[in-house]
Amino acid sequence: MKSVANFSGCESTLIQSVVRSVLRQLNRKSLHVADFPVHLQPHVDMINSKLAWIRAVGLRGIGGVGKTTVAKAVYNCIADQFEGSCFLANVRENSQHGGLAGLQEALLHQTLRDINLKIDNVDQGVCTIRDRLSQKKVLIIVDDVDHLDQLRKLVGGPNWFGPGSRIIVTTRDEHLLVAHDVDWIHTIDCLRNQDAFRLFCWNAFRGIHPEIGYEDLSYMLINYAKGLPLALIVLGSFLRGRSISEWKSTLDKLKKIPHEEIHDVLKISFDGLEEQEKAIFLDIACFLRGKSTDYIKEFLDACEFNSGTNAVEGIVMDLPEPEEVHLGDNAFANMTSLRLLVIRGAQFSGAPLCLPSGLRWIELPGCSFSSLEFKFGLKKLREVNLRGSSFKWLGAGFQNFKHLRSIKFADCGQLIEIPDFSTIKNLETLILSGCSALTKVHESVGFLPKLVTLDLHSCSNLGSFPSVIKLKSLETFVLSGCAKLKSFPHVGEYMTCLYDLRLEKSGVEELPSSLEHLVNLNAIFLDGCKNLTCLPPCIYNLHYLRLLYLSNCSKLGKFPELVEDLDSICLPCCCSSSRSANFMELVLRNCNLRDVDNLLAPQSFTKLRGLDLSENPFVSLPASIVRLLYLDWLCLEHCALLQEISQLPPNIKHLYVRGCKSLRKFLGLSRVSVSGMKRLPLLELVDFSNCHNMTYFADGPSAES
Repeated sequence: MKSVANFSGCESTLIQSVVRSVLRQLNRKSLHVADFPVHLQPHVDMINSKLAWIRAVGLRGIGGVGKTTVAKAVYNCIADQFEGSCFLANVRENSQHGGLAGLQEALLHQTLRDINLKIDNVDQGVCTIRDRLSQKKVLIIVDDVDHLDQLRKLVGGPNWFGPGSRIIVTTRDEHLLVAHDVDWIHTIDCLRNQDAFRLFCWNAFRGIHPEIGYEDLSYMLINYAKGLPLALIVLGSFLRGRSISEWKSTLDKLKKIPHEEIHDVLKISFDGLEEQEKAIFLDIACFLRGKSTDYIKEFLDACEFNSGTNAVEGIVMDLPEPEEVHLGDNAFANMTSLRLLVIRGAQFSGAPLCLPSGLRWIELPGCSFSSLEFKFGLKKLREVNLRGSSFKWLGAGFQNFKHLRSIKFADCGQLIEIPDFSTIKNLETLILSGCSALTKVHESVGFLPKLVTLDLHSCSNLGSFPSVIKLKSLETFVLSGCAKLKSFPHVGEYMTCLYDLRLEKSGVEELPSSLEHLVNLNAIFLDGCKNLTCLPPCIYNLHYLRLLYLSNCSKLGKFPELVEDLDSICLPCCCSSSRSANFMELVLRNCNLRDVDNLLAPQSFTKLRGLDLSENPFVSLPASIVRLLYLDWLCLEHCALLQEISQLPPNIKHLYVRGCKSLRKFLGLSRVSVSGMKRLPLLELVDFSNCHNMTYFADGPSAES
């Protein structure tokens, strides 16, 4: 009898549990999600997988992107797994009308199914939620939160709800989720092109493709919506059933004034910004539309923001066609709040400008002033861009710009000299490319501690450059096309940020031994340096150097030998001490190399994958080349004196020997064929064209003759 009683008790408990579960499902009302859900399920699956083991999830994204839609879909999917559930919609709007106490009451009504429960004030609501739900497994979704206090008063701490409970919060402000210690934040992004196309077509045509004649207009409207689901739905629904002329009229209006419903939703985000954030937003919207993220970041970093003033803070003009503009010297002097001055497409003339002292950013390409003089003390100036201007000198006072970070004088073809910059310690970017009249750069430029970019490409008359450089922050260094620059500066300290050195077609005659201080160099470009006579032995000491290009360095004559005691040279801890160079590609085309024995000495280039020795006057390729075990390709084109190739690396894949008119023996043979090269099993292509002294049988599909 006792066992029967126990069985009956267990059976009763089981039945009650089933009844409660069934009642939960019957009482719970599903939420309408979307008429045409697009790219919804991936979000739902990801969120559900996270909710299997974490307590609180945040969904963030801009207004109209679909946060609420995703939250509803998740709610419908998992709500019946909980003792109680609540979808608290439109918290931002409802808190303004009914207050937080009303929202607390709604939360309790939905989770407890008790419509008689009343909340008189917020503090009572906090205690009641905590007391009534702390032992229940509940699902709470708090939608469209815009203040941290809403989270604190509605879903406070972890002890407010029972074990297994889950919280989902949707908001436009990620900071609220971080501040409330939400476990995981998921971003809802705008739709990609294909999904945006599907959503628009469904709302506009009730199909997956536009109707005939509406194709181009549909693409224009989809592009206008930028993947925002709200915009795609509103515009598609608004245009459904309308004529092509009405579509065109709508598109023209949208270019001037956004659709009211879309505008109202997006304006909510703007209204929620702090005053300074609104000022930043308006600066971007008015001045920086279409600019890259990096450009905008530079501008925002350079400029401070004034709110609550009607003064002119920025001027941006993009003239569609070049136009001559004459500016009086006081044109901007009275604009005391001016921070940004950008005028593109104008050809300026007139006296040197008087500019307000608060200016941070100047972009006036095409100025025709003979000298650059700012009569006011521009102590806050961060960037000056006068590309393509015709001034010859930097006038007095330019050195006073202590906060200047960027100077861009590209293609200023009459600029003659860069003066003393020793006081401009914060300079990060100096671009002088195309300044064909520039003859001198002051020694101080070699000692700017924060300089990241130094570009003097095609400064064809530059002859005087700093004799010493100590530029520890330098990442980009370009002297290519500086044909009159005879010497490369002494590197006075370890420069660890520079990876590429560009000296193509420069007049440099030799590189200093201090080049070894560029310890992280990855590539050196010396193509077309016709005055280059030698390379320093320390080239082997650049252990991160992978690419060395020296084509058309016709005075080079020889490559330096690997010195046995190079390891004894003191290096910083960031450098390796391996003996051989780590070059991956070495190009020595037309470098007047008569002897390549030293170049191919044992241990010189054990990791080399590509070697170009074309157009050089050596007679034979040394047998030591066989030691280049990693060599993939070898180029020996137009080596007019080359008579024999006795050995090749075992893993060679591509061999170019075109135009070697004196070549008589290849791997010991005067008559060769692809089938006869069994010792080179990986060889894929051989080019023996115009090797007139060789007899070559092209009996394989990859042979060229």
